[in-house]
Amino acid sequence: MKLIEVDWLKENDVIAEPVMTSDYMILLNKGTIIKQDYLDKLKELDIKEVYIEDSPLLEDSIRLDVLASCKQHVESILKQHLFSKNERLSELKSSVDEILEYILNRPQVVTTLCELQERKPDIYEHTLNVCSMSMIIAIKLGLQKEEIRELGTAAMLHDLGLRYTTIHYENKELSDLSENDREEYKKHTIYGYSAISNADWLSEEEKKMILTHHENLSGKGYPLREENMTVAAQILAACEIMDEMLCGIGYKKKKIWEVISYLEEIKGNDYNGEIIDMICHSIAVYPTGTKLILDDGSVGIVVKQNENNAKMPVIQIIQKGSRLQHVFNEAVTLVNLEKEKDFHIVNVLEH
Repeated sequence: MKLIEVDWLKENDVIAEPVMTSDYMILLNKGTIIKQDYLDKLKELDIKEVYIEDSPLLEDSIRLDVLASCKQHVESILKQHLFSKNERLSELKSSVDEILEYILNRPQVVTTLCELQERKPDIYEHTLNVCSMSMIIAIKLGLQKEEIRELGTAAMLHDLGLRYTTIHYENKELSDLSENDREEYKKHTIYGYSAISNADWLSEEEKKMILTHHENLSGKGYPLREENMTVAAQILAACEIMDEMLCGIGYKKKKIWEVISYLEEIKGNDYNGEIIDMICHSIAVYPTGTKLILDDGSVGIVVKQNENNAKMPVIQIIQKGSRLQHVFNEAVTLVNLEKEKDFHIVNVLEH
């Protein structure tokens, strides 16, 4: 639960405590989902602040339900897969279509900043995250629907080869593995490609993306050290790295702002700059709930994202620094970093 100014409320926020008038008449009960009519009425009645739930917005909850349903389907198929038995793998295309149609029918999924968190290295969750994020970026970049569907299918199968390696890659940098283990891990791209190379329900482009999802434009990727990559293949490879870092697959787990910083370092060298910029502009650098330190010593918690600036959220101050000492202790102080240019983030506090 958090206290927020009515001006910062948006549709689908959930009321956490009853909203009352000065004479204690209840306007909105706990659990009410905010609609535009309610917003207008609160402003008309000069209600300044309300408590809302910290839980995901309704749209996010629906999205999580879709992914959870797909995860069960994907996990059941991939767990049963044997190297020479590909019959059920083709069923994964239905999950790709379900996710793609969900995204296409809800434009807000594409325009809203994604709030990603570090998590455990679950290969099935990783598969779905890479699939959905790849398709969102492809839509933003204007790829055709069939190209996007092929990209989603390749993303759904890209780490199939990890089933055939015994290397412990969870929360480890590849550079920390022995040379033999490192080379064996890299073979998962070949194992995956070999498992589906004869599948007539996959296009040659889909198969190639599965093989080359760890390649890059600098020619320093694997397994082919290939420099020529399509836009779709670059999207898959970049989204793959981003999510691997967050969940710790072939990397030590990193925070989202560390991942964004890394992607910005390699853009234009390993991947097309426009692709990396689109990924970085699509993800909230400081997810809601992140605790930040500002340059005046203030400490605040992220309560809202600025959709046009992924690096500049709105924060609620919980400890006032030198520029905010004049504000009454009882007042709720929100700092919109996009508009209030005098404030700068200097550090992130760990939970």
